[in-house]
Amino acid sequence: MKDDGTVLPLLLLMSAMLSACQSLPGFSRSGEVKDIVIRDRLSATAIQIDAGDEIRWTNKTMTPVRITFLDYVLDKLSCRSNFGGHFYSGADTDLQPNESSSLCFYKPGTIRYIVHMELRNGNIAESGQVQVRTLSERPFAQDESAAVAPSIDTD
Repeated sequence: MKDDGTVLPLLLLMSAMLSACQSLPGFSRSGEVKDIVIRDRLSATAIQIDAGDEIRWTNKTMTPVRITFLDYVLDKLSCRSNFGGHFYSGADTDLQPNESSSLCFYKPGTIRYIVHMELRNGNIAESGQVQVRTLSERPFAQDESAAVAPSIDTD
């Protein structure tokens, strides 16, 4: 059998495909979970999260819905539950009534998605977006320790 130089590139491609399909943890890295409920509309069309937070979409309609990310997101995830996707496309899922799916993003940026719903008044596609912030972009809470200094009794 003659090797025409295509075996090594083919093996590299197969290796890349297998590594891209490895499963991610199914839980949030930060412990924060943000819920988006799907009814006749999304409970939130734009959401800001911190890197590592989990976003959970729950279908509360009586029919299946489909969530499709418009951009490639698999390299931005730290966890994934009930979402599919390939190394060359974005993530997507089909949710049955009362079913949930979730993703955790660790890279900052804006990620766009579409929710396709079949309701009484026809098919609806509603767009949403996720803004992922780094820790340095988080709004600062007032430092309570600096607000009140302890008094020292010198008597």
